[in-house]
Amino acid sequence: MSRITNIADAMAAELARGEFSMEFAPTRSVWPKFTPEELASACVTVIPKSSSSEMASRATAQYDLAIDIAVQKKIEKDQEAEVADLCGLVDEIDDYLRGRILEKVPSAQWLNSANEPVYSAAHLQEHRVFTGVLTITYRQTIMR
Repeated sequence: MSRITNIADAMAAELARGEFSMEFAPTRSVWPKFTPEELASACVTVIPKSSSSEMASRATAQYDLAIDIAVQKKIEKDQEAEVADLCGLVDEIDDYLRGRILEKVPSAQWLNSANEPVYSAAHLQEHRVFTGVLTITYRQTIMR
């Protein structure tokens, strides 16, 4: 399996062990695709995004592996309150993973996270679906 897939699987496993304000079962996938029925509750998808590498020394290579975490849920009645709660869930996921050593890939170190844009306005307007994407980058240094 590829480095980035290993990191994505490890992140999904870490999220499954966490406690959050909303229940969800994180899955690793190539893209988030859910039925309207599945989106009645929060859905979290861990998606490999990008990989870059450079030489860290003569003997080691450094890989920066970016993973997207998509949080999605159908908005029912109170759009303002539900969007605020889901933004809070994205923040909780970010806080939970920040600095965390991944049990399945302990050589990977949390590097940074970004949440831009905070959510997709188009998904809210067109489908009444909250879609927030958090990008987390882990760094892995490997002996050549």
